[in-house]
Amino acid sequence: MIQSLQNHPLEPNLDDWCTSERLNQLYKDLQSAHESLLWSGHLDVVLKGWIRRQLVIEAHAMNLMVNVSDEVTSVPCPPEWSKELHQIWLQQDQALQAWSAFHWAAGLESIYLARKSSLDRVTLRMLRVSDAGLSLELYHRVKAGESSLEELSWKYGEGKERFHGGLIKNQMLSSLPKGLFPLLVNLQTFEVQPPRLLGNMSVVFQLLDRQPLAFDDEARFQLLSEQLEAWETPLVNRLKAHLTLYVDKP
Repeated sequence: MIQSLQNHPLEPNLDDWCTSERLNQLYKDLQSAHESLLWSGHLDVVLKGWIRRQLVIEAHAMNLMVNVSDEVTSVPCPPEWSKELHQIWLQQDQALQAWSAFHWAAGLESIYLARKSSLDRVTLRMLRVSDAGLSLELYHRVKAGESSLEELSWKYGEGKERFHGGLIKNQMLSSLPKGLFPLLVNLQTFEVQPPRLLGNMSVVFQLLDRQPLAFDDEARFQLLSEQLEAWETPLVNRLKAHLTLYVDKP
């Protein structure tokens, strides 16, 4: 799917990407819907979709793609679409990965090594309550074997994880509820942990499993997707500001 490139460019510069031709196309595509998108709160989402369509077109123009598989091409083309548009739609995920790899693949291993600890996947069970005294009592009940953390989470838990008996399964460390990362990043024991402060709640938790993320195809896909997301965020803000100024011109 992705061509092997010996010389990868630096991260695409926003100034270089926002050519006058591209900004004119943005105005042409979204100007008439701008006010409705603002009112509905959907402008950011639509801008992100618009950016990704430009990247897919760019990936095709740069010959970064190979032919789609027979399985993908079996998806029928809607009658109102051109064959070219249908082909671009079919290959959007592959094209975005190819475009991202073209720009970031050369430095991906360094990114992986720098973030390795936050990429581990963990499974844990936890109980969150607003009463610090109650959390300590519940912790001692678990330690004494009087109740399980699962049972107590169902009964007393105040976080949304209580609907699963406190179970948080196979989640990346960096995607866990805010504040859990520093508690888990260096934790290796599977013992139930004493109550810790997590925001305005006290949490009792137990690490059940920890799986380091290997630098494999799954990790590459994930890291490339994150690099693309990080690059898109300031671009969405820039295009939103430009579109607003363009529309408001007398």
